[in-house]
Amino acid sequence: IAHREHPVVANIRQYVLRNLNKPLTIDVLAHQADMSKFYFARWYKQTTGMTPMAFTRCLRMQNAKHLLETSHLPQKIISNICGLGDQITFCRAFRRQFKMTPSAFRKTVLGKGQGGGDNIE
Repeated sequence: IAHREHPVVANIRQYVLRNLNKPLTIDVLAHQADMSKFYFARWYKQTTGMTPMAFTRCLRMQNAKHLLETSHLPQKIISNICGLGDQITFCRAFRRQFKMTPSAFRKTVLGKGQGGGDNIE
């Protein structure tokens, strides 16, 4: 049986994806869900098993990883696009999530591609 995403969760996911580069607080997400922030935070965690902010961080990191894999954008630009703060904050968060720096990840990905090599940042 296929798992169906709750409509409010789907709405929040789409909202976050459209607004990754903006500050996304619990207040903003709760407003989007038309709930109080306290109820929303509790409801979201019970429904998804993840806090709204952890979910937002995860989407931001997945998007950053995708951009590192599929573009030659500098890390500073990727960090801004994904709403991950400055490059240092981005590097720390990326290393914490994926156990390697963005540069090391990009080198690994490019090494698997056709020739890879000299177009790293």
